[in-house]
Amino acid sequence: MWHAVDYETDVAIAEVGPSPALANLYGFIHDTKGDPLAAVSVAVNEHTTATLLDGIFSLLDLDPREYTITCTKVGYQDFTTTKTLEQGDNEIDITMLAEGEAPPEEIPWLWIGIGSGAVIAILAAVALAKRRKK
Repeated sequence: MWHAVDYETDVAIAEVGPSPALANLYGFIHDTKGDPLAAVSVAVNEHTTATLLDGIFSLLDLDPREYTITCTKVGYQDFTTTKTLEQGDNEIDITMLAEGEAPPEEIPWLWIGIGSGAVIAILAAVALAKRRKK
């Protein structure tokens, strides 16, 4: 259950929740630094909306099933994924890359067992060498 708010007066004006047997999708879209992206066009199959200044979007009363989510914004690479929405509230967190920005490299991890099965993670020397070259 969430409240619709009049942003000028900061007063709750309605309580909104999922209709019985339907799904709601709430999302946060940000850049690779974690800064919210405003005015991102969000298409969830035939449903469309856009993010607010805080990078948040919502689509309410969707049928529970799999959807293709596509996000577009000038200056950023298009983002597409699929998500199966369950009855009730569903959330998604989306990172969009700026035009020309490469996706973050996956860092190889080396797992070593110590003593009674405790595990520690150590960055592989290869990953460190790659980062130093950049």
